[in-house]
Amino acid sequence: MDSPLLLALSSLLLILALHPARLALLGKRLPKYPPVAGTMLHQLLNLVRLPEYMTELSRGHRTFRMLTPTCNYVYTVDPANVEYILRTNFANYGKGTMTHDALEDLLGDGIFNVDGAKWRHQRKEASFEFTTRALREYSSGVFRDVAAELAGILAAAAVAGERVDMEGLFMRSTLDSIYFQEDCILSLKFLPLLLAALSSVLLLALYLARLALLGKRRRSYQPVAGAMIQQLLNWGRLPDYMTELSRRYGTFRMLTLNCNWVFTVDPANVEYILRTNFANYGKGAMTHDALEDLLGDGIFNVDGAKWRHQRKVASFEFTTRALREYSSGVFRDMGAELAGIVAAAAAAGKKVDMENLFMRSTLDSTFTIGFGVNLGSLSGSNQEGAAFARAFDEASEQSLYRFLDPLWKAKRLLGVSSEAAMKRSVRTINHFVYTVIDKKIDQMGRNQQEFAKKGDILSRFLLEREKDPGCFDNKYLRDIILNFVIAGRDTMAGTLSWFLYVLCKDQRIQDKIGQEVREATTGDHQDVGGVQEFTACLTEDAIGSMHYLHAALTETLRLYPAVPTDVKCCFSDDTLPDGHAVRRGDMVNYHPYAMGRMKFLWGDDADEFRPERWLDDDGVFVPESPYKFTAFQAGPRICLGKEFAYRQMKIFAAMLLYLFRFEMWERDSTVGYRPMLTLKMDGPLYVRASPRRSTGN
Repeated sequence: MDSPLLLALSSLLLILALHPARLALLGKRLPKYPPVAGTMLHQLLNLVRLPEYMTELSRGHRTFRMLTPTCNYVYTVDPANVEYILRTNFANYGKGTMTHDALEDLLGDGIFNVDGAKWRHQRKEASFEFTTRALREYSSGVFRDVAAELAGILAAAAVAGERVDMEGLFMRSTLDSIYFQEDCILSLKFLPLLLAALSSVLLLALYLARLALLGKRRRSYQPVAGAMIQQLLNWGRLPDYMTELSRRYGTFRMLTLNCNWVFTVDPANVEYILRTNFANYGKGAMTHDALEDLLGDGIFNVDGAKWRHQRKVASFEFTTRALREYSSGVFRDMGAELAGIVAAAAAAGKKVDMENLFMRSTLDSTFTIGFGVNLGSLSGSNQEGAAFARAFDEASEQSLYRFLDPLWKAKRLLGVSSEAAMKRSVRTINHFVYTVIDKKIDQMGRNQQEFAKKGDILSRFLLEREKDPGCFDNKYLRDIILNFVIAGRDTMAGTLSWFLYVLCKDQRIQDKIGQEVREATTGDHQDVGGVQEFTACLTEDAIGSMHYLHAALTETLRLYPAVPTDVKCCFSDDTLPDGHAVRRGDMVNYHPYAMGRMKFLWGDDADEFRPERWLDDDGVFVPESPYKFTAFQAGPRICLGKEFAYRQMKIFAAMLLYLFRFEMWERDSTVGYRPMLTLKMDGPLYVRASPRRSTGN
């Protein structure tokens, strides 16, 4: 027998190839058709639960299409459509040749498989027979006799304490009650279907009664929402595509060649995965292999002892007062440099690509704090730093693509296609990072006492290695650096870019933040002057009092989380709180991007940017459960740099919105995202900056 999956895939490719050609030939605007909910492939994948699958689709679209190589299949649950098909325009809708051919060997030319004269003849005869009083009285007597015989069999089984196959008994009893001689008009070919229908109804009733009596829940698996090919076809809009599926299913599966991918937006499931049964859900071999070339054995890509060691060291570093004070100073200096560049562009009336500036400034601050190296990428003085940033973005995108490419390991072995580009990117990354490490080691060798005073994280790790030379090598340091980069540069720059984009669309919120910043730093009516003067006003107390700014940044993270999806490997068979089972080896994903858009979590205005949802009646920020607002993970793996990230974003945002008013360079322009490990914009964010007050230095 031909493989149904192979057949479906071939059919799907044929459909995709023919559809553009059909549109090109027609060359005209087509009538409005129902939305396409899937293809024959989806139905084959859900064959054993087809009625439930079609019900799920019907909840999302009352009328929709499923594509096949030969025709459209249109489905509807709209009573107006049903009445139109079955009564108003009855003559236009019949069995047709496709249905007749498919059922002919079983039903022949019986009443359920014909149109026209044959149907009218059989319908007329059957209508007469079913309305006679004689048949009604005769059939009632037969039903009583057969039911009595059935009850006798059940009584005997009950006395003997034996189990009873009710489905078999219903089939036999209904067969006895409806069988007639061959010369009787009621031996028409619809009777086998009537038998099956009666038996099925009785069996379903008994099954429901059994469930009510036993009170047990069956082990069930998530509905299949599609396969890897759907994700590839929606690659450019993957977070939004997964959000659409999440609205429809809540928790669902996507099938790949080697395992199930389970996706959920249920906070109870998220808490179970990240906290309650934390030990059963980790990175796993698949994730580690896909990300190893970029992140190596860094904290974001390991489990067990390696994760615990890095977590312990990083936890200590992120809680020290020295790092907090040192990082705040770096953020203020970088913010002032960023504001100076924006001021120059504003004075010249030039457009500013804020996404690019945020990426460069956060890269500089990350390397300064993490590794004691000022890249100078914001000023444009370090071309190697710019090359590193480009290579890092390309490697990040390719790392994500590996999860959907079953051939990526073969491509890497052969050094071809996308893996050839990945190899070049990693080579650039490694050269840059190992150069940084070598320079730091050289500095330490020249003056170790002075080196010990440095506040950056890499210096602390090198001093730790000096005490125990065998504890880790340069490769381990390289992995730590790159994991710190993706946490410090990509997440903060991305969030600031989306934050400013949203504010350009809503001047009311932008002005409200500017007002709060002024009141928190200089007073309602006082103007301190330029960038350097304002920087001195950005104290920890002032930053901490900016509740509306904090809420606006958090609202940005709700709708545009830095990491749109996070995946865990299930280490042993388990059942999630919603009752769905997961198998060992399943890749279980929770989806912060989709969760931020779920109305059942955030209300009917879930798609709206509304910072007020995070404030109480006194205007004080009130956090949500980390299992509902998942931008920083939760449980033992919760982001160590959460407060660190908020501090940098608030300093940058406060400085820019105190000094400037922003609007899109092209008023109605929009931006999209690039499919990467983090939610990065797919292009420049061009804005027009106008001074609110003096920006002199």
